Amino acid sequence: MFGQKSRIADSFALSERAVVYPGDCLDLLRGVPSESLQLVVTSPPYNIGKEYEKRMHLDLYLRQQAQVIAECARALSPAGSICWQVGNYVDDGAIIPLDTVLYPIFAGLGLKMRNRIIPNVKSNHVEKTDHPCQFPVELIERLVLSMTNEGDWVLDPFLGAGTSIIAAIRHQRRGAGAETQSKYVSLARRRVEQEMDGTLQTRPMTRPVYDPMKAG
Repeated sequence: MFGQKSRIADSFALSERAVVYPGDCLDLLRGVPSESLQLVVTSPPYNIGKEYEKRMHLDLYLRQQAQVIAECARALSPAGSICWQVGNYVDDGAIIPLDTVLYPIFAGLGLKMRNRIIPNVKSNHVEKTDHPCQFPVELIERLVLSMTNEGDWVLDPFLGAGTSIIAAIRHQRRGAGAETQSKYVSLARRRVEQEMDGTLQTRPMTRPVYDPMKAG
């Protein structure tokens, strides 16, 4: 399908295969045509003070998330899907599940919640990098295969280690994402290049989940 020499673009165009945008996701999204994405999948900052985020008041965090979600919804195909993986916000000892406070934003844009999914990359995982909130390629592979067709666009507004693009191009889709931290831009580009070269090590999607009880 992709006969031309593989390359990673730094700005969005429908003719590209992979886009790693070094900057704010809103700037990337504004260049994406309406209804052109089949899948948006991401793990945005949780607003808990990780090294790549600045902790802010919950109301301001929600306003910023609402801006990004609205742009994602605009760029999403009418038959497309959004997978928005979030955790908890802690305010003065009270735990607030972020999906519950983000739900009205999605619902207000006409989107319906279909499911909840949880796994992550542990310290001894073959894919582990120095990114503190990385998810496994196989998780995104399953989403890509179940929600898109070959040639469709998959976009991650908070790209991190580049996993979403990797899963997309592995299955002949197109992938794009934005990342503001320069070290993660470099990390994402390097991992996507390794995937294109066939040298990226990942946990096979068909491998059974490790069961410590069965292993003794």
